[in-house]
Amino acid sequence: MQPINLLLLLLSAVTTTALTLDQMYAAGRILVSESEASPAKASSYDKTSPIGKASTITSKANLINYKGPILKNVEVRPLYFGNVAFKDDLDAFYIHITKSSWMDIMAQYGVGRGILSIPGRYIRATTNRITDSQIKNLLLAMVKSGDLKPNENTYYPIHFSAGIIIVDDNDDTVSCSDWCGYHGTLELKGLAKVPLLYYGVIPDFGDGSGCQRGCGGVGKTELENIFSTSSHELAEAVTDPGVGIKKLAWYDYSKATNKGDDRGEIADICTEEGVTVGDDGRRYVIQEIWSNLDGKCMANANNMTAIGGVAAVDSTVHHPAVNYVNVASSGSSLGYAAAAAAAFFVYML
Repeated sequence: MQPINLLLLLLSAVTTTALTLDQMYAAGRILVSESEASPAKASSYDKTSPIGKASTITSKANLINYKGPILKNVEVRPLYFGNVAFKDDLDAFYIHITKSSWMDIMAQYGVGRGILSIPGRYIRATTNRITDSQIKNLLLAMVKSGDLKPNENTYYPIHFSAGIIIVDDNDDTVSCSDWCGYHGTLELKGLAKVPLLYYGVIPDFGDGSGCQRGCGGVGKTELENIFSTSSHELAEAVTDPGVGIKKLAWYDYSKATNKGDDRGEIADICTEEGVTVGDDGRRYVIQEIWSNLDGKCMANANNMTAIGGVAAVDSTVHHPAVNYVNVASSGSSLGYAAAAAAAFFVYML
C-alpha cells in the first residue's frame, strides 16, 4: 500500500463518526478559556509555501492599493488549538512585535503600530485533522457564543499543536506539505458589529511535522522559524486582510517567476529573514517585508528610531528565509499518518 493511501485510510477511520467542530463547541465539548497552563492562492487565501513562491527578482516589485480593508492598528488575539508549543513565547512575540520598527515599515501603507495584543486563548483540541471550513465554523460558533468579539482591527492567528493536520478544502492542500501558513477572511453574516473576521493558520513546526524541513531559515531554531512564518502572516493580514473574499488592499499583480506567479502580498515578495527589537528589548526573527518607498525588502524602518529606549536592529544583516524543499514525499506522508493516529487518542474527548 502506498503511504499516501495509508494516510487517507487512517484519517477516514478516525473522523467518520466525529461531530463537526461547531457542533462539539455548541455541546460544550470544545473548551475555551482565557488562559490555561501549557507546556514550555488560486484559492481564497494567501499562503506561505514550502515550495517557494517568493520572487528572486524584487527590483520591479510595487504594491498597489486596490482599496480593500486594512488593519490600521492591529489587535492581535492568538488562539491556541491544543497543547501548542512555545505559547508564552508567542504571546510575547505578538505583544511586542506590533510595537517594533518592523511594524513601522507598514506606515506607508496606512498601517500603524498595534494598540493591543493579549495573551492567547486556549482551545482544547478534539481532532487530529481539521479543514479550513471547520476552522471557519468554529470561529463562527465562538463569535455567536460571545467568546470572540472581533472589531475592525482584530486579527486571530491560530496556532496548532503537534500531530494536527490542517487541510485547506478550498484547494485540497495540506499543512507542511503544500504550505507553512496562511491567512484568511471570514464573513460574519450579522453575528457581530463588524462584517468580517480576519484569521491566520500556523501549524506545528516540531520534529516529524514536515514543517521543520521546509519552513523558515537555514540554521534557525524551531521557535525562530515559527516567529518568521507568524510575522509573514501578520504583515499580510494587516495590509491585505480581505484577500479571502477577494477584497484586495495592498497587492502586486506583476509576475515574479517564469511560471507566471503573482508577486503577491507584502511578505510574498521577500525571501529573507531579519531581526527586529520589540518594545521589550528582545530580538525577534521576522521575515523581511517589501517597502515601496525604499524599493527593497526590509526588516526595520529607515528612521531607526529607538523603541522603548532600545535602538532597533539594522536590517542589513540578512539570513536566507527560503531554503524550501518539497516535503510531500512518501516518507513524510507515512510520518503524517503515524502522527495523525497518535493525536486522535491524545485529543479526542
